[in-house]
Amino acid sequence: MEGQDFINQFEASMSKLADIRRGIQASIEMKENFSNKIKNSLTEINNSLKNLAGQITKLKQTADNLQTQVNTNTTAVGDKDKQLQQLQAQIQQLQAQHEEVVKQLNAEKQQLIDAAAEKQKQIDNYEGQLRQVTAEKESLTAERDALRKDLQQQGEQGQQHAAAIEKLTQEAQQREEALNQKINECEQKIAGYEQQIRDKDQQINTANQEHENTKGQAEEASKGLQQQIEQLTQQNQQLIQRIVQATQALSEAADDLEKISSGVPNATTQQEVTAILQEIEQSLENIGRAIQGQSAAAPQQNPQEPPPLAITPLPNDTSVNVLDTTSGQQTQMQLGVLKSQLLAKAKQLAVSNPNIENKYKIAYDRLKVAEVQSDVTNAIRGISIKNTPNGLAVSGGRKTKKNRKQKGGFRWKTTSTRRRTLSTPKSSRRKTRKTSR
Repeated sequence: MEGQDFINQFEASMSKLADIRRGIQASIEMKENFSNKIKNSLTEINNSLKNLAGQITKLKQTADNLQTQVNTNTTAVGDKDKQLQQLQAQIQQLQAQHEEVVKQLNAEKQQLIDAAAEKQKQIDNYEGQLRQVTAEKESLTAERDALRKDLQQQGEQGQQHAAAIEKLTQEAQQREEALNQKINECEQKIAGYEQQIRDKDQQINTANQEHENTKGQAEEASKGLQQQIEQLTQQNQQLIQRIVQATQALSEAADDLEKISSGVPNATTQQEVTAILQEIEQSLENIGRAIQGQSAAAPQQNPQEPPPLAITPLPNDTSVNVLDTTSGQQTQMQLGVLKSQLLAKAKQLAVSNPNIENKYKIAYDRLKVAEVQSDVTNAIRGISIKNTPNGLAVSGGRKTKKNRKQKGGFRWKTTSTRRRTLSTPKSSRRKTRKTSR
């Protein structure tokens, strides 16, 4: 009877052992399936990270190209402004020269008019003298006729008087001819002066026409330059907007990477999973370098503090301009608050993932020696700042720490109890049989 009980107990124990074995095999199969799923998921995540790293690198290159184009356009706008200023200065110089030429020509014209008036006065005097001589000639002619009449009556005495009269007549004619010659000379001089006045008027008209043409050409060139400046300014605004969008896309990509890295399950000890995790870490480092503007193949370097310089850093209560990636607009933030948030993020990242480059520590060290707004802008490049209900805050940096000491696909809870199969050793069963007999 006892032997039959032992057999039944033994069979029950063997059945339990078979059940346990089947459970262990099922657990092993489940672990293998789970590990395969993890490897496949990690492979897919790694491929996604590689694609995302390539897209971020291209996006960063596009942003750099856009920034270069913005700088080129800004330089072109400055050159156009200089050309516009030079044209305006040339217009002013030409205006001054035109006024000086017109003033000089008007002065010469006035001198010619005064000289013509003087000559006209002389002509009037000569004409008065001519009229006086003519009157005297007529008087002498009348006297001559009277004398001739008397001579005819008186004879030789009349001939003597006639000779005197003829002499007086000749003298009067000579005086008249001399006056006529002087009048002709004055009229010729007046005609010359009038021709010179007409020439000066023609020169003034020509100078005015040339000035108007030059002024029109300069104004047309100025309008063309102004249109080019407006076009370049509009292009700059569009490029700046695209840079803001690219920066926002980089920030969103960084947040997506944080979400992806936070969703990665605990790694197993298999070599394939370890290799995939190493590739994922390398992809994350490449993405971080791409976001910060560094080469993906550059070796990892520890952040170094800049050498001490004779500088005057900005005080902590200074309001600085930062980019709100939520709205894509520039806003102001107090420098002390920004430095404290960067320092907190740097400490958090140093604890969670000390093996990667700490961009928050680098930005904090650069802000400590920032002297102007451009230093602040360069220091926080690659740092995402968002508008939260509590105000502006530095985002990112919350990466989970991977547990590399775990072995196996599962972790058993320390508080769980495991049922054990109790069996009696063979020696104890033998002693029991002997005792029963």
